[in-house]
Amino acid sequence: MQTLRIEDIHLIYLVRNALERERKLIETGIEITRQNLEYFESRFDMPSAHFYEKYQAGETDDDMDTMRWAAEIQAFRKLTGDYQKLTEIEIVS
Repeated sequence: MQTLRIEDIHLIYLVRNALERERKLIETGIEITRQNLEYFESRFDMPSAHFYEKYQAGETDDDMDTMRWAAEIQAFRKLTGDYQKLTEIEIVS
């Protein structure tokens, strides 16, 4: 848990609102990315985790779909990590 100590009540309000807006933006990004991953999984009949293992091992083609799928997985991991970090922030005065 990360703690932000802020004395100014107005600043607390601004920071809380900013964090909430960022969380909502990230939630939207996670949902869009999840839908994109489901598309690739359905299209290629393979779970993303299995695909990514093959991708990292160099066992996939380097076509556009492969690159997009790998990028979506990386984006999903980044977004979910960022979301987790934001939810762990506590603001105290």
